[in-house]
Amino acid sequence: MAMFRGHLWGGIVAVVPLVFAVQKWFVPTIIPELTFLDIAIMFGCSILGGLWPDIDTKSVGQGLFYKIFFVIDIFLLIEKKFIESAILGLLAMTPLLGKHRGWTHRWWTALLIPSSIIIFHSIFSGELQILKKPPFFSGKLIFTSLHFYLAAVTGYFSHLVLDKKIK
Repeated sequence: MAMFRGHLWGGIVAVVPLVFAVQKWFVPTIIPELTFLDIAIMFGCSILGGLWPDIDTKSVGQGLFYKIFFVIDIFLLIEKKFIESAILGLLAMTPLLGKHRGWTHRWWTALLIPSSIIIFHSIFSGELQILKKPPFFSGKLIFTSLHFYLAAVTGYFSHLVLDKKIK
């Protein structure tokens, strides 16, 4: 079982082959050319994905995530995005409802939780207006954030592998 540093390094090591795979197979047909910023964000997504499963217990990762949630929530309130702020607040509480190594340590969660990257990207980019019916969704959206999603999933699975807890 790895601790904070182990999961941090697991996320870093896991994303390196992904960056090369994305460059080789997805660029430029599905994903635009990766910039240095894209690669840095991929590393960040993988590291955060690697730390996320331990959000259900008092940990360095939990403190980091709740600080991030707090900053995002303040930003949403300043921007008068009250519904999005409420949704974030509700979702931020859900990991605390389960036991440690419960639902946050499942393979399906490794696919589901990082999908929030695509959802939040769509909200902030204006591609998805959650208050309009039906929601506007451009097929282009998934490709603009797919590599970030894959990086987060890769980091998440690195955590499960290091904990030997893939269920």
